[in-house]
Parts: sequence; structure tokens; C-alpha cells
Amino acid sequence: MTLTLIREGRRVAVTAEGHDISKGGIRLTVMQMLQLGESCMLEFVLPYTSTPIVVRGVVRRQSEVSYGIEFLSLTPYQTQMLERNSRVLGLLR
Repeated sequence: MTLTLIREGRRVAVTAEGHDISKGGIRLTVMQMLQLGESCMLEFVLPYTSTPIVVRGVVRRQSEVSYGIEFLSLTPYQTQMLERNSRVLGLLR
């Protein structure tokens, strides 16, 4: 997953690993320090899909190298895809 931050007026792309995704947000493991309240862009492909999703987010929680990102301004399509993905993954557990 790609996490894009704006730092000192420049875009910084960081690789992140996503966990626990829902329509409200995602937990990320990132080896770079993020600040609570920091805005970001996330680009990822959900399991069983081929179309990348690009969403704005904000850092809401932090624990060592794990961060909680709240999604902002999802489109109806993005919301639908996240809900569908959550249902499918729930059935596979």
C-alpha cells in the first residue's frame, strides 16, 4: 500500500502495510513517524478486486509503528467496495 504525505511542501511516498480495514478507516504499520492529525493519501487494492482505491485520510491513533487512519470523504462507490470487501472477508474467517 502506498501512503503519501505532504512534508515541507513536498510529497513523500511511504510504503505501508494495511490491517483491519473497514469503511471508516484502516490500521497501518509504517516504519516512518506520523503525527496525530496529519493528513495523508492512501492508494491500495482490496482483495478480490483489481481497481486501486485512492482515499484521503487523517492519522487518529498511534502505537509504536502502528497507526489508525480515518478515511475522509469516501465516494459512494468506495464505501460500497469497502463494505462488500468486509462482508466477503468476514465469510472467509
